[in-house]
Amino acid sequence: MVPLFAKYQTESGSCFVYDICTGEILRVGNIVYHILDDYHLLTADEICEKYSALTEPEHICEALMKLDEAQAQGLLCDHAPEISVKVESACYQGKPESVRDFLRHRRRQLTLEVTHQCNLACEYCVYGRHYDQTRQRNDMPMSLDTAKHAIARFLSHKPKRAVIGFYGGEPLIEFELMRDIVAFAEELAAQSGVEAAFNITTNGTLLSDEKIHFLVAHKFAVFISLDGNKETHDRYRVFKGTGNSEERKGSYDVVVRNMERFVELYPDYISRGIALTLTATTNLSEVEQFVRQWKPLFPSFSSSPVAPVTSRVEATRAARASIQLGDCRTLACSDESCIRRHPHHKQLRELPDFDDWSRGGLQALEQGLCHLLAKLRHSGDMTSAQQICDDAPISVGQLRTNIEHIHHRPVIGDATRKHPVTRLSCFPGAVRTYVSSQGAMFPCEKIDFGKLFVIGDAVGDIDADKACDFLVEMVRLGCDCGNCILTHLCALCPAQVTESRELPGYPDFLALQGTCGQLASEAALTAHLRRYTVLIETNPEFLDKLLPRRDGNQANDDWLGHTKLVTAKQEPIEVGVEELAGFV
Repeated sequence: MVPLFAKYQTESGSCFVYDICTGEILRVGNIVYHILDDYHLLTADEICEKYSALTEPEHICEALMKLDEAQAQGLLCDHAPEISVKVESACYQGKPESVRDFLRHRRRQLTLEVTHQCNLACEYCVYGRHYDQTRQRNDMPMSLDTAKHAIARFLSHKPKRAVIGFYGGEPLIEFELMRDIVAFAEELAAQSGVEAAFNITTNGTLLSDEKIHFLVAHKFAVFISLDGNKETHDRYRVFKGTGNSEERKGSYDVVVRNMERFVELYPDYISRGIALTLTATTNLSEVEQFVRQWKPLFPSFSSSPVAPVTSRVEATRAARASIQLGDCRTLACSDESCIRRHPHHKQLRELPDFDDWSRGGLQALEQGLCHLLAKLRHSGDMTSAQQICDDAPISVGQLRTNIEHIHHRPVIGDATRKHPVTRLSCFPGAVRTYVSSQGAMFPCEKIDFGKLFVIGDAVGDIDADKACDFLVEMVRLGCDCGNCILTHLCALCPAQVTESRELPGYPDFLALQGTCGQLASEAALTAHLRRYTVLIETNPEFLDKLLPRRDGNQANDDWLGHTKLVTAKQEPIEVGVEELAGFV
């Protein structure tokens, strides 16, 4: 059964309850906090007797009256509301044509995979050998006709601002193709009365003066992929070569030289940034220092960790099991003759370090986040809070991941309203789409590129039925969304869904349930809620600046628009935090 609430306390001693049925965060008194577990299970007399050591009986009765008042308002109910309004019907009221309208008019971004080719051989690349079951390389670049079809369909829906992205591989390998695509898109956008904007994600090694001039002339947002300082970056981001990885040349010096040239040519250009990749070997303090050095010149910033590859993790276990039977009994042995004697020596040699986040590496990330929160709690104003975030960009990225879905959660304020059930953190294809070099359309660049996840093509645009099936049928079969603690806080990304090897054409339901189980942990939920509430208590205005709604998901344009979207602040009721009990 779905839990009805989650309780937690902040370091200040304040008690809070997250009402899972409505999405409200309730600040409660100490007595209410303690008796809430038994409120629906025991009689008033039984509760008074059980908690007699806590306080006087009259105080317990007063707390029970407060709980009765809350329940009369539709809060802290004794059962989950009827699940009769599904997300899919909420979005398009069961009318097929509404699905198409919904997908047409929501989309803001089209990303074009102009090539799979790349001049680097990054160990963790999604087109590398560790992902060969989900990402198949194709040596042919995207054709100009495919790009034109995709752009024409995209612009025909008349988005207010059409963002067209270039992705790879390394997109600057196909620079001439990019020129032609941009010329076509700008001309068609002008004819359609649509504002067109462009962005590119590049490894930065091919940023010549000519390319920099072009990107600036067409107002590109330029994101350069980096791993951090020289030692961290050159560990995995190496140029292609014929030898093993130790013999390959790192790309750091070339990238930094091109970044410096970009700044020299256009010192005031602000539409550029860093897309940072975190690996298990990342030295957080050194990488933070690197980002602080460059962020004033490349102000846009994002960071994402490299996740383990399931097959490689399994190989790690097998290798470690076999190494214990060897002579030296240690996985760290570098003696070539010793390694060759082990049955799984090939697996040992191929295992990448980024697969296994050590406890120390994870603790370093957690400590960085805790330090950030401690400083933000004591920040006196918006200026000082912003400075604190500027000094810790990686930890800020982690904080966003932890609490953004809480800040933008739907809150059900009307007790008579039907209970909606969210599935996934976004509707596939609703905000952005990704077109492969061969013309297949996917929800985004992070998803597995198998047939299961195709939701359309460049010529025919989005197939509303496929997009709906992905969200409604496949996820419904794999997840018990109605009995989930994250009913209003689902952060499951469609890219976390993988295709089953045993049952092609269907998701890997066991993996999906495992992912959901990790996300829906009550301990993880209360930890995120505690962090969020601490900031609400100390600096609520800063959260609106730190966590703005993105991708056009404004309150009047949300894909769960049938619910009342409320941002929780310190004030009562109308902004989401209910003063339920003010007594000790």
